[in-house]
Amino acid sequence: MMRDVGVGGVEEGDALGLGEVVVVRSGSASEVVVRGEVDIAMTPAFDDAIADALASGATELSMDLSEVTFMGSSGLAGLLRSQRLMREGGGRLVLRAPSRAVLDLLEMTRLTERFGLQGEDEREAGPAVEP
Repeated sequence: MMRDVGVGGVEEGDALGLGEVVVVRSGSASEVVVRGEVDIAMTPAFDDAIADALASGATELSMDLSEVTFMGSSGLAGLLRSQRLMREGGGRLVLRAPSRAVLDLLEMTRLTERFGLQGEDEREAGPAVEP
């Protein structure tokens, strides 16, 4: 099942350049696909996606970040909040195929090791580290 919880109905490719968040559920695992620019306008979509995943009983949330073109500090805060909420709910967050924009931000803030990362070749980049 797929549900768009994007920002104000703005689709990828619109003139404003905003992104979108799409939630895909499958049993106890959920996948969130994030596209475009992840800035403060995306905060409600992030929060809705995590709330939907937790409400559906997901124990693992995979966040596909391969199509993220920009991520600001509010996007990073959303990732950290998502991780915390999943952990508090007894689950785990995995960042799948993070784009160069996401990896650069994680490396710059020295948070790469905090997340479970999964690359294009499906190899685990490292376990999530508890704070």
